[in-house]
Amino acid sequence: MVKILPDVGHKKLYLSAGMTDESVALLYCICEGEISTEFLESDEDITPIALNKEDAQKLLNSEEKFDIKLYMVLQSFVNGEFDEIL
Repeated sequence: MVKILPDVGHKKLYLSAGMTDESVALLYCICEGEISTEFLESDEDITPIALNKEDAQKLLNSEEKFDIKLYMVLQSFVNGEFDEIL
């Protein structure tokens, strides 16, 4: 990670507000280097991918199943909401 983008994310968000007290932090950052799954825990199923705006739009238009949080983040990226701070 090269830089965490200030004033974009949030320190404490609830995944299922009212149903659980499980919370996460959401941050946006600029990264460089190689994508790796080397340090995943045995019960994690995470597939990291790097997307440019064109690829992100293709994913949004596809029939691929993914969660609503990813959909919202990709739409923000494609629509240029972070262009000024990137």
